[in-house]
Amino acid sequence: MIRAQLRVTANKSGLSRARQPYARPSAHVFRLRASAQASTRFASSQLLSTQLSAAGRAITRPKSQVQIYDPNPIIRRYVNEKLCADSYTVGWICALKPELDAALNALDQIHGWVFGHESDHNLYVLGRIGEHCVAITCLAMGKYGNNAAAMVATRMMSTFSNIKIGLNVGIGGGLPSEKDDIRLGDVVVGKPNMQHGGIIQYDMGKLITHGFQTTGFLPLPPERLLAALNMMPSHGAVLPSPLSVQYPGEKYDRLFKSDYEHMNGSTCERCDEQNLVKRGPGRRKYGPRVFYGTVASGNAVIKDPTTRDNLVRKHAALCFEMEAAGLVNSNFPCLAIRGISDYADSHKNDIWQNYAAAAAAQFAKDFLRIVPVNI
Repeated sequence: MIRAQLRVTANKSGLSRARQPYARPSAHVFRLRASAQASTRFASSQLLSTQLSAAGRAITRPKSQVQIYDPNPIIRRYVNEKLCADSYTVGWICALKPELDAALNALDQIHGWVFGHESDHNLYVLGRIGEHCVAITCLAMGKYGNNAAAMVATRMMSTFSNIKIGLNVGIGGGLPSEKDDIRLGDVVVGKPNMQHGGIIQYDMGKLITHGFQTTGFLPLPPERLLAALNMMPSHGAVLPSPLSVQYPGEKYDRLFKSDYEHMNGSTCERCDEQNLVKRGPGRRKYGPRVFYGTVASGNAVIKDPTTRDNLVRKHAALCFEMEAAGLVNSNFPCLAIRGISDYADSHKNDIWQNYAAAAAAQFAKDFLRIVPVNI
């Protein structure tokens, strides 16, 4: 198949397109790539590749309706529009494959897959949720933690300079307490209080005579995002169950006492149920709940109930995760939205990851639907 690409140029009369042989894109160029293997999934046999010139800065589509390739047929959409990089005002960052899958399922329409300029190594999925144009990216495979997240956010903002809404959507470890009965599959959203902006970097601080003093308190999210957040369901309210993922089952939602270690195995089937914490009915009948409060962010995976309980006691944290602090430190204007997939203890496993990621993505989608485009 002959590879071709459409160059966008700017002139006084507007944007025009000219076909030319394939050439390696230069700096400040977006590249929509599709392999020969994927080409059979296009509505037509033409392999499309779109580039943005520094002058035009536009993503163009043929006048006829074109089906954009997507590996997931469930979320395949049709597009027929011209968009520029500045059209994308929402940046959505995730860290793991289940989180990316959930983000793609949240899109109402997919515009395409693009890279940014030559110094931006992020791969973006562009699309639409409601009236918002959204750029979604995921940390590269094998990359994790606040430093990696900060780099991804910095690159995203250099490519999409008009981002006004940042969303950090994914999974996290729940930090249950007597006050907040957080269960697997529930959603936690970072909310400011009198001490901090809703996200703390708990492993940033200084050693003092009587222990460790946390100093990693981060700035507030944009005020307009917080105003829109007031329109969402209140603390502890029931959310709609995510339709794209099956509920794993209450038998896999087990909170053990802090002093009880996990037995061998990928699940808790061999663990002694006598050591379970007594709680009320599960979420299967009613759906997940949403909680607003402190999100604790750090650079290490927590599988220790003692550390978990200390975060609850010292910071009244509801959730632990590994990217939000890095995003906020890079001036990415974001909310942290986390679906609870484990209890940050030795019983941690992957059973709830898909459901928790879908619940967080559904909340983020519902949030965008109420946020005006002119935020």
